[in-house]
Parts: sequence; C-alpha cells; structure tokens
Amino acid sequence: MKNGICSKCQSNEVYISTTETHGVHVPISWLDVFTELYVCAKCGFIEVYVQHKSDLEKISKKLRKVKAK
Repeated sequence: MKNGICSKCQSNEVYISTTETHGVHVPISWLDVFTELYVCAKCGFIEVYVQHKSDLEKISKKLRKVKAK
C-alpha cells in the first residue's frame, strides 16, 4: 500500500497516518517504535509498517518469531 494502491482491493483511495504526526496507537506501540498506518478508504484494509528501519532489531529481540510452516 506504500505505492498508493490497496493490496486487497486495488483501490487508489489509500491514506497514511504516522505515530509522529497523528499519534496513532497500534499493537506494537509498547515497543516504543514509530509506525506508518496505511488505510484504504474503499475497503477498510489496513497495513502497518515500522517507520524507522533501525527499530527492526529492537522488535526481533522483544517479540516471538512466527515459525514457518
């Protein structure tokens, strides 16, 4: 969705909110990382990304890894 196209319905009605600008709280906010929240105004699909790549290591140390099947 970072390209402005919804990955679920292919709409171009995608909007962004970041924790730095709008204070959006997402489940990983307790990790103290900034996030970008992309919302499709057509179907309601949401994608959340870590805003700063430097925070990815912090996440991998604090969260449980999902096992590949």
